[in-house]
Amino acid sequence: MHEITLDEVVKAAHTGKGTVYLHFKDKEDLFQQVPEACCEKLFCALDAVAKGRQPFAAKLDAAWDTLLAFHERRRTLFSVIESQQEYSSHLKCDMRRRINASQGRIWEGVTRILGQGAAARMVRADIPPEVLARYMNSLARMFARHFAAHRGRAEQKAFLKRFFAAGAFETNHTRLHSRRTE
Repeated sequence: MHEITLDEVVKAAHTGKGTVYLHFKDKEDLFQQVPEACCEKLFCALDAVAKGRQPFAAKLDAAWDTLLAFHERRRTLFSVIESQQEYSSHLKCDMRRRINASQGRIWEGVTRILGQGAAARMVRADIPPEVLARYMNSLARMFARHFAAHRGRAEQKAFLKRFFAAGAFETNHTRLHSRRTE
């Protein structure tokens, strides 16, 4: 965040500085509000999946697809968020709180879906859905950052889902999910 100038942002956005200042009070506000808005959109998409009438396995697949697509389209955005976190000890308390709240909204959306799986005894009861949600989101972010451009992407994506299922699902459901994703 500290290495990017507002002039670079304005040039990349094909807009004027005045337009940016109409919507944001400064560069830090811009770098905070854009990720917040994106995270809120992701939460809404995940919440819609959670509220759907599909069976849990279909919801989980939809959650994976939503998370992976989100992180793949926004690799640069999440690099900015991570750079903000690196500087979080230097950030104002309010900005640090807002970053954590934005991430929390993503985890909340995934937790709702995994909580439904736990209630149906398809997801392990000994690991809280909140922990599994953070793990799932981290896997999706890692996949987007390191593997999205590689060959065999569909196979890697299926492996990622099976890898998560092996640790998160009750034993009999792990086999069911691995058949669905192949």
